[in-house]
Amino acid sequence: MVKYRSTTYSAAIGDKIKSLRKQFGFSQERLGEIADVTYQQIQKYENGTDRISTDRLKLIADGLNIPISYFFEEKSPKVKEKEVLYHAIGELSKEELELIKLFRKVKGRKAREKLLGLIKSATKFISIL
Repeated sequence: MVKYRSTTYSAAIGDKIKSLRKQFGFSQERLGEIADVTYQQIQKYENGTDRISTDRLKLIADGLNIPISYFFEEKSPKVKEKEVLYHAIGELSKEELELIKLFRKVKGRKAREKLLGLIKSATKFISIL
């Protein structure tokens, strides 16, 4: 059996998979669940030891909510922080967006900390009801 040696393209795609996984805060196990493979297989993709099929790459791209073309761009820019946040928490409701906008209007670290404390206290009280 001939041992597979990584091509420049396979290694570059593996690097991008690893970079995205870390950027999104995913473990190899979690990414494996998305791609329907083991974490060991994710390691092999990331290290360029195994080639990744386009079908599997599409699963990863869809799971991370990025276009598959990202993996084939010469210089892939970092995924924007907003995209990472969106993936981590999902789409925000109208009320959540309003809360964030109002929070950003509060000036000063101490004032924000007090407001955050107030919100935490309120959620404890509301959860009792």
